[in-house]
Amino acid sequence: MLKVADVISFQFSQELRLVAGEKGLSRMVTNVGIHNHEELESIPKGFGAGDFILTPLYMCGDDPEKIHAYLCAFIEAGVAAIGIQNIFFDALPQKTVEHINESAVPVFLFPKAVLTEDLVVEIKNAIAKDNKYTEYEALLAEMIEGQNTSQNQKLLLALIDPLGRKEAAVYYFYLLSKGTGADIMETVKALDQEISDPLLGHEMKALKYRHGFFLFAAGPKWCAQGSPLKLIREYGFDTESYRIGLHYWGKDENLEEALKKSVAASVVSRCEGQKQTIYDDMGIYKYLFPMRKEAPIYREYRQRVGKLADYDEKNHTNLLETAIAYIENNGELNKTAESMFQHINTIRYRLKRISEIMGIQRGNGHDFYVELSFLIKAHKVLTLPEYEGFFDA
Repeated sequence: MLKVADVISFQFSQELRLVAGEKGLSRMVTNVGIHNHEELESIPKGFGAGDFILTPLYMCGDDPEKIHAYLCAFIEAGVAAIGIQNIFFDALPQKTVEHINESAVPVFLFPKAVLTEDLVVEIKNAIAKDNKYTEYEALLAEMIEGQNTSQNQKLLLALIDPLGRKEAAVYYFYLLSKGTGADIMETVKALDQEISDPLLGHEMKALKYRHGFFLFAAGPKWCAQGSPLKLIREYGFDTESYRIGLHYWGKDENLEEALKKSVAASVVSRCEGQKQTIYDDMGIYKYLFPMRKEAPIYREYRQRVGKLADYDEKNHTNLLETAIAYIENNGELNKTAESMFQHINTIRYRLKRISEIMGIQRGNGHDFYVELSFLIKAHKVLTLPEYEGFFDA
């Protein structure tokens, strides 16, 4: 959503001078309204929440009492902000400033040389552009969740690959903290405004999706150099709060698949505690996406790992923890024992019990490790809280 602070950050609004209500700069702007000659009684019906009001206050002249009454009426109507063309006065009455500050509704003055109609057009354009980010997220969701249409795909392709190269580095950034969707959207908009300037020739685009965002860097140079992350860091963007998945999208692949692969790689980054994972380097994890609940492998996972979890719960053991540590230590007994502060013989005994409970034969040690590894990696993915419905659509 567009904030009042966003509006006044644009070049067209540099003539707007804040005179009161600074604490309300985070208010959301969804519409722009003009007030010219309307009577005081009409304000509650004509204006409301989300409105950025532009007015010369013709009805007030330089009468401080009328100015106070009209501005109080706008505030009571719940408007987002007020811009006053200072035709009749250059400052607000002190009691009005105090009331505005208490209400935290930003009020600006702008010179009469600035055309109100021009401000209206620019603010409306900013609102429309802001709304597009939400629309684009919906398009991404439809594509990833299999509800894609050819028209939607064309819109996204034109947005992220304007020159039709059909080649790009596709990143997905998953935010580790519990930031809200609105917080993520504000971050994405700020980043996108920095990187998508056509004069810079970057061919880059940032679009929010769920609890993170996609970063598209079109063209072969990005695939060859792998430098988009370096570039956005130069713009001051902090990548440390994210787990990143990367897939190189090529001409022989659908964009839908590229999106899914970059998201899958970000999931692996979280599972393995890595900052970034490239899809082609995911190993066994590549075969876990998408994992549909009706698929045989899902049922196998639920049956075998479920048995181990049930056994631990009933007997107050930690065999599942041991299995995870064994796989995380690449099947090395000494390292597994050290990580769990146990004797190596204890680990050997636990692995024997794990094989018995899960029904995995240990006749061939390598086969045991491979099968257990597959099931444990599936467990790590599927126990992520936000996995539900993410890949099994």
